[in-house]
Amino acid sequence: MRISLRQLEVFVAVCNAGSTTAAAPVVSLSQSATSAAINELESLLNTRLFDRVGKRLVLNGFGETLLPQARQLLSTASQIEQQFNTANPAIKLGLRISSSTTIGTYYLPRLLSRFSTTNSLPTPSVHIANTAEVIAKVSGFDADFGLIEGHCTNPDLFVEPWFKDELVVVCAPTYPLNQLGRKLTFKELRAARWLLREGGSGTRESVESALIPHLNTLVCAGEFSNSEAIKQAALVGLGLACLSRAVVADFLALGKLVELQTTLPPLFRNFYILTRPERTMLPHARHFLDFCRNMDH
Repeated sequence: MRISLRQLEVFVAVCNAGSTTAAAPVVSLSQSATSAAINELESLLNTRLFDRVGKRLVLNGFGETLLPQARQLLSTASQIEQQFNTANPAIKLGLRISSSTTIGTYYLPRLLSRFSTTNSLPTPSVHIANTAEVIAKVSGFDADFGLIEGHCTNPDLFVEPWFKDELVVVCAPTYPLNQLGRKLTFKELRAARWLLREGGSGTRESVESALIPHLNTLVCAGEFSNSEAIKQAALVGLGLACLSRAVVADFLALGKLVELQTTLPPLFRNFYILTRPERTMLPHARHFLDFCRNMDH
């Protein structure tokens, strides 16, 4: 076999960076050596993988076909190295999980703790990001599996429903709408100012899916990149927030936030598990994933 893993590593790095100059530091090569590796790979395949547009390399159809295959091979090679490059073969390999923010912050630590009480827990590496980034991680073979709060339409991934998470509408105790002393109407909620997550967030998608069918629109009082920031913004009276009960449970218990009574129906959203069918999942990762599937939340 003439194609090397090193050539594929350089190829993936150039795909990610967009040029040999930007990719060179990532693979610890000079720009000329990086360019030579790409040229050699194209020569071995007898196919151009990139279109040359000025100094940029733009992945063409042949390159797009090779990219997921290259990522899969590199992921498998990395797993082999981790499995055998250790002084003690009995040491468990690491566990790579990519998770949406709410799950990774409020649910996953508890699951890891419960699992460790009865099982040997491999060292977890948890990547927390919004749903779009988690999908990219799992699709790119950079995680054993993903846990998301929004929908996924990536055809390369297997998506399975996990469990339902309750959403609640909260505000500061002194917020004017809380002073009405009754259930808020759709009209009042429609006129309210809402504190929202950024676009691409599973929480943002879930909140809009839950509220817009009833309110038609949401007046945005601010966009924030994490739920903790939204909690603090609600605390100081910047607007209403619709968040997971798990996120606001501490502030509700302390009286820093209050749950508003509304005419909305109960609000829930689905959490999902993402896997890449072609990825070889090692036993410890599969064991923890099965534990998550069967866990009471």
